[in-house]
Amino acid sequence: MAFVLAAVISAISSVVCFSSDTSENIAKAVLPFIHEHEGEYNTVVPYDNGAVSVGIIGWHGDNALELLRDIIDDDESQAKSLLGSDLYSEIISNSTSWSGRSLTAEETNAVKKLLETSQSKEEQDSLALKYVKNYIDSAKAKGLNDSMALAYFADYSNQMGLYAGLSKLSSIGSVSSVTLDKLYNATKGSTRRTQCYYYCLTLSFSDVSYKPGKYETLADSGLRIRSLPSTDSSALGKIPVFTKVKVTETNGVWGKVNYNGITGWICLSYAELVSSSQNTTTTKKAETTAKNSTDNTTYKTGNYTVTASSGLRIRSGAGTQYASLALIPYNEKVAVTQVSGSWGKVDYSGVAGWISLEYAKYSDSGSETTTKKQSDNSSVVSGDADGDGKITASDARLVLRYSASLENLSSDRLSLCDMNSDGKVNSLDARIILRKAAKLE
Repeated sequence: MAFVLAAVISAISSVVCFSSDTSENIAKAVLPFIHEHEGEYNTVVPYDNGAVSVGIIGWHGDNALELLRDIIDDDESQAKSLLGSDLYSEIISNSTSWSGRSLTAEETNAVKKLLETSQSKEEQDSLALKYVKNYIDSAKAKGLNDSMALAYFADYSNQMGLYAGLSKLSSIGSVSSVTLDKLYNATKGSTRRTQCYYYCLTLSFSDVSYKPGKYETLADSGLRIRSLPSTDSSALGKIPVFTKVKVTETNGVWGKVNYNGITGWICLSYAELVSSSQNTTTTKKAETTAKNSTDNTTYKTGNYTVTASSGLRIRSGAGTQYASLALIPYNEKVAVTQVSGSWGKVDYSGVAGWISLEYAKYSDSGSETTTKKQSDNSSVVSGDADGDGKITASDARLVLRYSASLENLSSDRLSLCDMNSDGKVNSLDARIILRKAAKLE
């Protein structure tokens, strides 16, 4: 199953940066996720679970009616021209209810035209923030105070209704002790719930920084290419999930791409950095120490000692393009049973894969095994921040807390958690760990 793993959170001027836990900032943090899963400014679903829904957060029934009235107030003559007299009169009438109203094809097209106006976009942005902030304030009034749980609650309430959200919250127990994990466990069961959970895991941290390079898209429904680096701009097309694209320029959380002849911007919250434009196969910082100076070395099977001071990665294949599986500590001995070019096949602590022999020194061809015993208590699983030998969302959260200076990690753990080998451990690494936890690696 494909999950949207977003390591980014919302902020001002569509640069995604979460800096405090006010209701407004939490609302801005989760709005990009809600927007991504509900629709565009001109979205109209004529019949959606009993009534029409419209707009960027899927206003439903009477809420859709409220939005349309606000748009009409901005320019009544334009609205009447676009809607036609009958539909216009129905909408502005105080006696009208849309709790069970669906639209005909003709009415749908008329409402779409109204939603495409500049007045509509301004009203939708303003009203979306108001609605989502209200979800959060309502949960706070009940005692919920965990910022990530509040963001998750906002999306759940937008999808299921505020009453359903508050009822679910009350059913969990003491609301003041509800965390993101507790709320997710009480509501999980759909793809969107899991997607939102992974998205919200990162919402307390603000050190995300993106750079040009090759990215892999993670949005399971496709990642929109937009004309400008903003959700307010028009969508030009979509890039399928797990497609690798080259980002040539970044602007906050946005990356400029050219895909199938379409040049525009994608939200990097829904993509994972595969390799930066600065990287080459010989400049991975986690493995640059003590590289053998001879490039034409012929390698052979036998026992090798790791010379990379920060440890040597085991990869799933013979090349840096393959996934990192684990890390062998500096000065550790390991048995190489097969050689392919400058890569050697090993089995270390139960992890079988390939290491770059450029970062290891040949010891001998002796018969004794020097493979690390499985019984050794030290964990060497790449991404295992908490040392329990498994990759879970808890590891990603621990890395995020470290990147926000809220947690300390040992040097051994840090070397295991530098997932993209850029010499830093931050929320980008946490996103990769989340992907591994979701079994996408």
